[in-house]
Amino acid sequence: MLVTSRLESRSKKMKFDRRDFLKIVGLGTTATAVSGCTLQGVGTALQLTEQEIRPESGPESWVASTCGLCAGGCGVVVRKIGARAVKLEGNPVHPVNRGRLCPVGQASLQLLYNPDRLRSPLKRVGERGAGKWEKIGWDEAIALMASKLKELRGQGKPHTLVVLSGQGSELADLLMRRFLNSYGSPNFFHANSEEPSSLAQYITQGIKGRVAYDFENSDYILSFAAPLVEGWLSPVRQMRALGHIRQGRPGHRGKLVQVESRLSATAAKADEWIPVRPGTEGILALGFAHVIVREDLYDRAFAEKYFAGFEGFKTLVLDQYAPQKASAVTGVPAEVIERLAREFARSGPSLALAGDGLLQQGDATRSAVAIHALNALVGSIDRQGGVLVQQSPPLSSWSPVQQDQIAAAGIGRPVLRLSSAGILSETILAERPYKTNALFIVGANPLYSAPSSFRAALRKVPFVVSFSLFPDETAEEADLILPDCTSLERWDIQTEVPGFALNAVGIGQPALPPLYQSRAAAEVVFDLAKALGGNISASFPWNSPKEAIQSLVRGLYRTKRGVIFTEEFQEEHLHYRLRQWSWAGQDYPTFEDFWKEIMAKGGWVDPYYKY
Repeated sequence: MLVTSRLESRSKKMKFDRRDFLKIVGLGTTATAVSGCTLQGVGTALQLTEQEIRPESGPESWVASTCGLCAGGCGVVVRKIGARAVKLEGNPVHPVNRGRLCPVGQASLQLLYNPDRLRSPLKRVGERGAGKWEKIGWDEAIALMASKLKELRGQGKPHTLVVLSGQGSELADLLMRRFLNSYGSPNFFHANSEEPSSLAQYITQGIKGRVAYDFENSDYILSFAAPLVEGWLSPVRQMRALGHIRQGRPGHRGKLVQVESRLSATAAKADEWIPVRPGTEGILALGFAHVIVREDLYDRAFAEKYFAGFEGFKTLVLDQYAPQKASAVTGVPAEVIERLAREFARSGPSLALAGDGLLQQGDATRSAVAIHALNALVGSIDRQGGVLVQQSPPLSSWSPVQQDQIAAAGIGRPVLRLSSAGILSETILAERPYKTNALFIVGANPLYSAPSSFRAALRKVPFVVSFSLFPDETAEEADLILPDCTSLERWDIQTEVPGFALNAVGIGQPALPPLYQSRAAAEVVFDLAKALGGNISASFPWNSPKEAIQSLVRGLYRTKRGVIFTEEFQEEHLHYRLRQWSWAGQDYPTFEDFWKEIMAKGGWVDPYYKY
């Protein structure tokens, strides 16, 4: 059966112009006068879209899970009436959001029950972008993918498979990476994997991974274009933290200074907004550093022990970044630079952070390094109220991936330049260092925001698969579209909450079975590995994504540390003193008892942090 694109299909269903509208209104008005029908009845008669059939009512139930609409890691509880989800609330015992939920999370049901969702796999039957599709079953879709990938392996080209992942499922990412390792490709790219702050942390501290910020215990936040109010890192946690430093400590109010070229929502809500010329944030940070060093306001003990190359840095900022010079470049008055530098150094614990507003700049990483240097100057690295090292929970490790000679050779090939969608398109078009023969796009729509060259790049890839909820711009350019699941229909695990330092693991369990013929990307990885067989299938010893998660969570059970989310410390765990305690784990007779409790409460946390 052939199907057309979403827009074309809608236009055929709803061919409706002004003349038709006037006819219907006229007929409706006449019918109302003759029959005595109410206006509400006329409105019902004029509904042109297909109405969803409401299921019968049933008993009320609640399911603890995680919100998957951003990387924030919020816990949710889903209220159900019978088989239907009817409301989401924040999980009151989850340490990240503590019972609160943002409007995006509250709107999850609009996504779940959206009538425009893809309902079955679609195979392209026309030219790319023509919107001509054929509905197929999952067996045919998996067989098509397996056939293409077997062909690449037969040619000794497994490394030419690229996976681009967006803001989706952490479990799907873990399994997709494992699949690539067993298949023979080193090319996995996550849309958020190269943020400037992470690169700055790696360059300056040698630590890979996301930066964690101790907002709750900071007294002075110097934000360089970080959208703290608009939604960044973990939005609900940030909003609670900002409220805490301003109003949660009676008689002790923290200060937020927003350095940004525009009057954003964060700038408007900040205690002080510092307009700066775009692209000069790094120079302004070095201007602050000049004042701190010149007036001997830096943490001398920290600098001597941990600041490698401090004397060279000191000479650089004193010689080249005097406030007058920085002012001429940035547009910020010299006296303002001097005042803010003194406030930052004297108001500790202080925190300087580089936001995503720097991401589009050509020297974003260097600017982030300059900003992070301010934290080093005042000793706010791995200290209360400063920049922390994000902890990794004590999960069990999966068994090693099994590789044959083809996979080992493919993994050894150079990794493509994949730091952004724009660079990815350049790499694909240039075919350097080799051609991309297959591209899986999971939970991402790069054509919506990437350069126009990305469309040309997609059309140069022989086989493109889109894992998507909707027939979006990128899916329209694919060869195969697979209907993905929402976070309320799949198993997932959340082990890294952006900006959150404590060990916390959230478990996302499905609140209801997948609607229509949708299938979670993690499930598709299992199906594809089984279809390919051999060492690839052997690398997936579990029967389901749920079993893969349980395999990881057994490490939490064995460690006998931390606690399953409980009411006792939902507020207190943020306090600096309690972080110094070693939290002994609860005693559960069996792993099954431990797992049952995690399912009921939503996850596990260890509040202990070793500074």
